[in-house]
Amino acid sequence: MSSLETLFNNPAATGTGGPEVLDHDLNRYFPELLKFESTAEMAASPIVEEIRKDAERILNAVVVSEPGAVATGFLSDGIKTPFPTAPGSDLKAVAWNIERGSIFEGIVGALQNHTDLNKKDVLLLTGLD
Repeated sequence: MSSLETLFNNPAATGTGGPEVLDHDLNRYFPELLKFESTAEMAASPIVEEIRKDAERILNAVVVSEPGAVATGFLSDGIKTPFPTAPGSDLKAVAWNIERGSIFEGIVGALQNHTDLNKKDVLLLTGLD
């Protein structure tokens, strides 16, 4: 295993939701994780199994945030947004850092088949290098 993408690649851990799907308590592991000189060194450490469940959940998450805010002009707390919208002018977009496309087949599969991704009008993809 040479990268975090392959170390924590678990499509079964894929989940969608609001930004709260990224909540975690991994901060307590950061001082120990910073000591590793390489991903291979970290992979050989027992700490990987301690963080695996949360790391896979976070790295395989799709965050859907305020999907109706632009279409309705209202945020979830009922506050009116400062811009007008016209009926039928909805634009569906997704932003995703695909991490250099290191799991290319999985990325293509998700964009084609995942119900929260495959019907978007605009793809804002970063990390394409």
